[in-house]
Amino acid sequence: MKKFALLIALSMLFTTAVYAQDTMIEKEVKKIQRHQFTTNVQDREPADTLTTFDAVPGTNLYYFSELMNMQGMTVKQVWYKNDQVVYELPVLVSGPRWRVYSSMKAEQFKSGDKVKVEIVGDDGKVYATDDVTIP
Repeated sequence: MKKFALLIALSMLFTTAVYAQDTMIEKEVKKIQRHQFTTNVQDREPADTLTTFDAVPGTNLYYFSELMNMQGMTVKQVWYKNDQVVYELPVLVSGPRWRVYSSMKAEQFKSGDKVKVEIVGDDGKVYATDDVTIP
């Protein structure tokens, strides 16, 4: 009976250790949790998701990203307009979950423009990319 109880206790311990290891591996894999263009950011959360943006004067186009497990890295949100870099926002990630956004004024765009943002790590790797068109 004692051997049976010991086996059960050891198997539970092993299962917990394997679960913790799987969770840690999964946690490390997730770098960019969310990334999107939006019309606004309130309380560090995007208002919506855009695939096109009507460049109405007086409005802004925002790009939001949520970074996971990248603390200590410097990442950049690199904005392109028609394949030309127009803005870079470098960010030092200071926690395990870090939300950041940048924006550009609608007046900087005209009909037919293609806007792209890449999230680039200090290792040179492009972690995410999104684009939006200006109708």
